[in-house]
Amino acid sequence: MGRLRAQAEDLRRANQSLAGQVATAQADLGTLDAQLSSTRARLARLRARGERLARRHAEARQQLRVARDGLRISQRRLAERVRALYERGKPEPLAVILGAQSLEDAVTGVEHLGRIADEDKLYVRRARKARSTMISVTETLAQREAENESLRAAASEAAATLIRARAQRLSRIAWLAAQRDSNGARISSLESTARTLAAVASAPATIGSTVLAPTAGSRLLTVVATGYALRGRTASGIPVGPGVVAVDPAVIPLGTRLSIPGYGQGIAADTGGAIRGAHIDLWFSSHADALAWGRRTVTISVGG
Repeated sequence: MGRLRAQAEDLRRANQSLAGQVATAQADLGTLDAQLSSTRARLARLRARGERLARRHAEARQQLRVARDGLRISQRRLAERVRALYERGKPEPLAVILGAQSLEDAVTGVEHLGRIADEDKLYVRRARKARSTMISVTETLAQREAENESLRAAASEAAATLIRARAQRLSRIAWLAAQRDSNGARISSLESTARTLAAVASAPATIGSTVLAPTAGSRLLTVVATGYALRGRTASGIPVGPGVVAVDPAVIPLGTRLSIPGYGQGIAADTGGAIRGAHIDLWFSSHADALAWGRRTVTISVGG
């Protein structure tokens, strides 16, 4: 009995330790939840930024295509004007002067040709500048997109790591809670067994005096029963006496009441190295009674 109560006390201490571990795991879980929330918010911001950069990059590429087309057009117009000038075989300003009706018309014509040439050159310079600017813009946006994607990938991996860690904490909490519940059930069983054994120890002569019929909640079990008449104390701590039965606790838990045909009522209160499986030993007050019983196969009522 003392050993059973000591086992129950050990389990209580273990449960206190488990409760502390659960509290620690829950605190860790709270920290992980906060980190995960922050990481998910950062990931959402990076995704939104990536979408904005992608739109700006697409617009910049379109503007670059326009700038390149404008430069080609300006260069083509300038080339066509130069080619036409030489195909006529004489400088265009001289032709303008010779074809003018007055000196004023000639000066105006020459100035017009100069303005056209200057405008063509200006268009080419502007087109080249626009192209250069848009090339720089698209390169900058592409770099920013790449940097943002790298940050987004890192945030995504961090979120996945936190999710895995969170799942591990939840699994740990569930396992600790299951262990605590199992220990609680074991404590109740040990204390119930200790109380039953205490009752047996206080009135051992009543055990084995009568044969009880199976009651509600009991089960039938066929076992090999052997008689013994050794003195001393049982594995549960109570003295041997009438009705004390040695069992394999894996088959019949200590403290279980038994009804044994030809023997009477007993209680599982002892164990033995040779007792394994469906095998029980019945205590008798004398070797003669134990020999008389011998070794039998009987169907007993367990529990109830």
